[in-house]
Amino acid sequence: MTKRNGVEFVMSEIKEKSEKRDNEKGEVNFEQEAEERIFVNVAYLQPGAILKGKTYTDTGEPLFEEYHAFTESEIEKLKERKIEKIYYVPVTRDISQKALQEGYDFVIKLLRVLKNGKNVDVGHLKRVIDIIMDDIYPQEVGLLTLLKLKEHDEYAYVHSVNVGIISMLFAKKIGLKENEVREVGMGAFLHDVGKINTPLEIIWKMDGDTEEEKKIIREHPIFGYTMLKSYSEIPDTSLNIVLHHHEHYNGNGYPKGIDDKEISNAVKVVSICNYFDYLITAVEGKVAISPREALLRIQRLSGSVFNPIVVHSFIREMTRHVLDGPIYPVGSLVLLSTRELAIVREIRKEFDLQPLVDIVSDMKGKKLARPIRVDLRNDETRKIQKIVNISQ
Repeated sequence: MTKRNGVEFVMSEIKEKSEKRDNEKGEVNFEQEAEERIFVNVAYLQPGAILKGKTYTDTGEPLFEEYHAFTESEIEKLKERKIEKIYYVPVTRDISQKALQEGYDFVIKLLRVLKNGKNVDVGHLKRVIDIIMDDIYPQEVGLLTLLKLKEHDEYAYVHSVNVGIISMLFAKKIGLKENEVREVGMGAFLHDVGKINTPLEIIWKMDGDTEEEKKIIREHPIFGYTMLKSYSEIPDTSLNIVLHHHEHYNGNGYPKGIDDKEISNAVKVVSICNYFDYLITAVEGKVAISPREALLRIQRLSGSVFNPIVVHSFIREMTRHVLDGPIYPVGSLVLLSTRELAIVREIRKEFDLQPLVDIVSDMKGKKLARPIRVDLRNDETRKIQKIVNISQ
């Protein structure tokens, strides 16, 4: 049995190497990379099952795109068509260790040269971005592998690399042009250079606990922008990311207090990616939360800190890259905004925030004699507040 996304189904892991043939000649092209196929018995599919690759019938007829969440009706239709097995071609592309190491080496060197008053090696940063571009173009990227913090004093290095990678992938996924993705990447890698003199004990903070801490932290965007603005090789788009990545949709951010109308799309991309990595990174003085919890917290900040359209895009495009499963797995117990408890019964996509649920207790916690099925897409009075428990 293979457990995936809160749903159990038997997977027949028959892995084939497909033969690549020329059109008329019928000759095997041994230079073509073999395609891996993983077969799944339809009889054991359950609603909410997600296969991490494009899905086909056993005869090769295309069914669904990567990370499609199967619904009950779709599974029944496959059975009605007498289809016993389907297969998917798994997504295996990921950010390479080379990219992670090159990015880490660059940020270490960057902060050292800035502290010593020397020039930034922009060429080195461009090489790092080239490596990442090779990893995210043109193939679909799987679950992201990010750098993990080993020591407290590594935060500035690790965080900058992770924000760079997440930002470039997100920018690519929402359709920014290749040169725009590069500019986003450059700004993301450089976004925290203004923290070179920030004390280690507060370097990870978004704001501050005291007025003195807030003053120090809120100076870093301007300090970073001032250090970099004389470099002709750094585009204005990237410089604006350094300056404005802590500005908010509602105008309550820093350092300028500008609102959504004055914040560029590139800044919005890096801002949300910066906050996501901040949330999932554990450092002395701060407990990390899970990627799922981070996505849901970002959702709650939609319309205040972050642009709602950007939030929707981030959850839609990045769920598959940061979670090994959907946001609300089928079978999970959730608390609704009405204080009712419900069980998730069906999702349409891995990023579905409005699944089909069965309400099992009322707002006072009393168990219902018979569950009430509700499609949250059609019910404006109820929203999921949090996952109470995920079925194992």
